[in-house]
Amino acid sequence: MFSYHISRCDLGEMIRDSPTQNVMKDGATPVIDIKYITPRFKKGGKMEGNIEQIYNLFLSRLENGNDIQVIMALVSITNMLQVENFTDAKIFSEEFLTFLWSKISADFVHPSIRKFSLLLLKQMMISNRVTSIVLFEQFEWQYLISLLPDITASKVLKTCIEMNESFRNVLVENNFHLTILNLISNHSDTTCQNFKTYHEKSYMTILLTLQPYVTFSTDAKIEFLSNVKRNIISQRASQTYAQKKYIKFLMRSDDIEFIHLSISNYLIFNMLKFFKTPSFTNIRHDVILYFQKIASASIEFANYFCQENLTEHMIRLLSTDYHYIDALDFLLILCQSSSDNCMKMMNDSILNSLFADFSFLKYKEMNATAKLYCLILLNYTNAPFVSKFTAILSDLLDHLSLCLESEVEIRILALQLLRKIISTENIPQNLEFVNHVKEFVLSVNFQELLETISNDECDEQSQNEIDLLIDAIEHINL
Repeated sequence: MFSYHISRCDLGEMIRDSPTQNVMKDGATPVIDIKYITPRFKKGGKMEGNIEQIYNLFLSRLENGNDIQVIMALVSITNMLQVENFTDAKIFSEEFLTFLWSKISADFVHPSIRKFSLLLLKQMMISNRVTSIVLFEQFEWQYLISLLPDITASKVLKTCIEMNESFRNVLVENNFHLTILNLISNHSDTTCQNFKTYHEKSYMTILLTLQPYVTFSTDAKIEFLSNVKRNIISQRASQTYAQKKYIKFLMRSDDIEFIHLSISNYLIFNMLKFFKTPSFTNIRHDVILYFQKIASASIEFANYFCQENLTEHMIRLLSTDYHYIDALDFLLILCQSSSDNCMKMMNDSILNSLFADFSFLKYKEMNATAKLYCLILLNYTNAPFVSKFTAILSDLLDHLSLCLESEVEIRILALQLLRKIISTENIPQNLEFVNHVKEFVLSVNFQELLETISNDECDEQSQNEIDLLIDAIEHINL
């Protein structure tokens, strides 16, 4: 394999002696975009002038130019198809498609010519659906499969599946998804060197596209999840390329058996175990969302995350700086799944972890944490763990006071919580916590705060909650 270094001189050669100066409007200066290897014009940030002449120039270079000119022509025509709605029948003709296919299927061809020919073919199918029909009926499309795990070939196949129902049906009827699954399993140690990405990403592109149209047997599900687990626990950077696609596949699946097997085959455990490793950096958000989906599916699945032996992993989950709010949402789902699960999650280890950082959180994260506390305390006002909140009660009430003035959602939760705490007959072990709250709502500062909020013409729901709280305060028994 070899590659060209395309210099500015090479790029300039393509439009040298071309009629570009005759097709500019108002003296616009032609510019070559090095990134996309396609002509642009400075005026207005879009192509100007006689696009048809430029287009024909590239077609001529494509058929008669050297390798560099062919590559540049392929990229330029592809980009022009994306920008302009060409109706020229020539580029969508069977003759041109035959010519383009010869560039793709030739035994000895510059790798970049094949790559950009594939990308042009993909864009042609997007611009004109008939192209995918002609490709399926007139050409040996199986050659595209032989190019896998070439990532560009996988993109073309993806477009074929999306654009051509007949093509898609042939793949589905022949269980092509199982073929892809076997390719992943049988080549777990290979990489796609040309594109510097792990081959699983290419295969998963196809599998994701076929997912809505196929079903997996139990054995196929186990094989798929084994591939996911192998990818998850790997410390090789090359294997992280496919992680997002694996998680996306699991997120899109409504098959409960996938969740059962994910748990029984220790995939979820390994996701928790390796959550903080560098190889997980780009998928932590997606993984937490997957955990949320599992926990929301049934109490049985939520119970799994509430086991005592997973407490350490849950604490690690809550210590992620960039995904802290996602982790809080997950914790709330677990607590709302059942009172037993909430009791298990509100253990000393997890609460100490949450309490330790509360006063040091950024405002957004502190809001999310305060909201979590309000919802948990509202649902379980008499739970034994409530007394433990006394440790941060002062900081929590101070923050809720700020939220009463500006954060409508938390304001309503805070007003409801304060009213419930001072109105409910609490168990003896929570008396210290309750008495602190009563002292807070009876304070002059808090009374003035409620008056200020009322005078500021707050929304109707907030005003109703304020009125209910004031009524509850009047009936406090100290």
